[in-house]
Amino acid sequence: MRDQPAFFVAQTACLQQIDGRSVLLDMLPTQTIELTEFGTVTLARTALTDVDARLVEANYGGRLLVIPPSYQTHDRWVLKAQGWIGHMPLTSDLMVVVTPKVDINNVFRMLEYVYDIDMFLPQRDTQVATLLEFYDRLAQLLAERVLQRCGQGVYRAYERREDRLYTVRGRLNMRAMAQQPVDVMLPCAYEEFSADTPHNQIIHWTLHCILRTGLCKPETQHSVRHAYNLLNSLVTLTPFAADECLGRSYTRLNGDYRPMHLLCRFFLDNSGPAHWHGEVDMLPFAINMAALFEKFVACWLQCHLPTHLTITAQERRTLDNGALNVNIDLVLRNRASGRVLAVLDTKYKADKRPSPNDIYQIDSYADIMDTSNAVLIYPEPFAQPLSTRHGHVHVRSVCFDLSGNLEESGQQLLTQLHLHVADVSRRHFIS
Repeated sequence: MRDQPAFFVAQTACLQQIDGRSVLLDMLPTQTIELTEFGTVTLARTALTDVDARLVEANYGGRLLVIPPSYQTHDRWVLKAQGWIGHMPLTSDLMVVVTPKVDINNVFRMLEYVYDIDMFLPQRDTQVATLLEFYDRLAQLLAERVLQRCGQGVYRAYERREDRLYTVRGRLNMRAMAQQPVDVMLPCAYEEFSADTPHNQIIHWTLHCILRTGLCKPETQHSVRHAYNLLNSLVTLTPFAADECLGRSYTRLNGDYRPMHLLCRFFLDNSGPAHWHGEVDMLPFAINMAALFEKFVACWLQCHLPTHLTITAQERRTLDNGALNVNIDLVLRNRASGRVLAVLDTKYKADKRPSPNDIYQIDSYADIMDTSNAVLIYPEPFAQPLSTRHGHVHVRSVCFDLSGNLEESGQQLLTQLHLHVADVSRRHFIS
């Protein structure tokens, strides 16, 4: 365990030191505890209160581990990061910041692949050096696009409404009338040409969440607030999940909403739920690196596999007549025949070798999918890669190295997969 100063304290309420630079942030807490992903920091007994520790456990269980002072910790608090990175507010005055162990530029590239947001930074005209700056840049881009669309007029569509009115509008609900015969209000079902549609509600909710994180610079916060206020008079504030940003229909009238919804997915997927414990009402911005690695590998392979191969992410299988459900990370198939060539499982770990549980899990996946090839994908290379047989299943380990150039690492992964999947010839496998 390593000692760090308990807090990095700002010069004023608004000026905070981030990565050695003074950044003006109008809503950030004034005290920050900083540690590295999977790292440990020890703090003096006076650095945290029991209330702060309970907030960590209540709001960030699984993301941060807090160990109270004892003789084993030399009467100090111990805070451990559990594979999440980002900014996690505890109180209005206290923020926990976890930085990635992976090069920050590679984290950006992974996010761009997963959320399909490289279209927004095609020439990387604005360089960013921290996760906070990346967040701020995308928030500014979203606000600019929303403001531009509001200037042109927001998308409107006919939406079904049901209400009780004094006059007939649309169609009467006769069953509702029979249930309340003395009510002078008429239950009507009608369609209204309105801006209060899911397309606008998603953006409205996302802007609301961005404002609640308090992580943006003042100028970005102002732009986001302006965009939010313009929609607020037209749209009902309605919660949405990140997955609801996908699968929407677009036409020539609302085609520019698709890139905005992709940005919304990024923010909603990485903004935690509101705090149910404690008084702070700020939302965290935290990224699960294991989940990001899994999605990134899937997206990279989908973009770079040769056309005769296809890969499916998170394939769900039901066993024992519905009693057991399993989700398999990646399934590699021959596109024409549909034959399963291999099952792949990503493991965001820094172990020196695969654990028995990892091996047993991927072996069972191979049995379920009726294939003899099972591949474990790790973010760091092993000194001695795994190659072992369990019955008819051959389990191997490969690496998608996150420490170097991601495109080169991806091509090396394709080469490794070719060597381990005998059903695919080298001539066709390597693109």
